[in-house]
Amino acid sequence: MRIGAHMSVTGGVSKAVDRAVTHGCEALQIFAKNASQWRGKPLDPAEVRLFRRRIDETGITPVVSHASYLINLATTFPVLREQSIAAFIDELDRAEALGLLGVVIHPGTCTAGTEDEGLRLIALGVALGLVGSIGATRLLSAMLYGVSPLDRTTWAATTATLVAVGVLATLLPAVRATRADPLLAIRTD
Repeated sequence: MRIGAHMSVTGGVSKAVDRAVTHGCEALQIFAKNASQWRGKPLDPAEVRLFRRRIDETGITPVVSHASYLINLATTFPVLREQSIAAFIDELDRAEALGLLGVVIHPGTCTAGTEDEGLRLIALGVALGLVGSIGATRLLSAMLYGVSPLDRTTWAATTATLVAVGVLATLLPAVRATRADPLLAIRTD
């Protein structure tokens, strides 16, 4: 068993590694961006390289991030769902750039529908996030490591992924809403 803690990234993500060493951590969790905001500042490539080097030097493992508390993959509200999936993809992309083992996420709460429907929405949101992250990660890696992101494969994969995520994230809750019986939805028995 390895013991670790959640460390602050104030001053740069590499500072979290230094704090973990100071506290004798064998494992580490960080926020890859502000957990109370939808958007985060872009990761500084030099800071990413330093973070990864420090993790390798110290042998701290596993290292994971904690996703934003705003994400709700179980919601049926289209705007919140779209924001949540986009934020989840951003969290996955940040974890990939930092070389993390994974992302801890509270998937949200189903505010309309059954628990089973909420679980299906979460599963779909996770799947969309993973698919969306594949294209975006390839583009991010290209930017960080100097490979041209304009090759046809990257361009096609990124475009197709973003279109698919956008369509699925808005279409599926809308289809579900069309099947709802309005009389049942407003009943307050």
